[in-house]
Amino acid sequence: MTEIKMINNFVDKMSYDIDNLPVSEFIAYAKKYNIFKTSHSKFYDFICDKIKARLDREGLDYEIVRPE
Repeated sequence: MTEIKMINNFVDKMSYDIDNLPVSEFIAYAKKYNIFKTSHSKFYDFICDKIKARLDREGLDYEIVRPE
């Protein structure tokens, strides 16, 4: 399997997980990611965007996932 294909499979799995985790598990996962920090990685930005989209869809405030 090529490296690009492996990365794409991983991204697909992460997208599925973010969209389908129960809300409490999603919040715990999102807290580990810290959507508030400045990133220099396209992958990190992609995951943060997926988290923000889920928060918007669920009507949740972004502060709920702020790391402690």
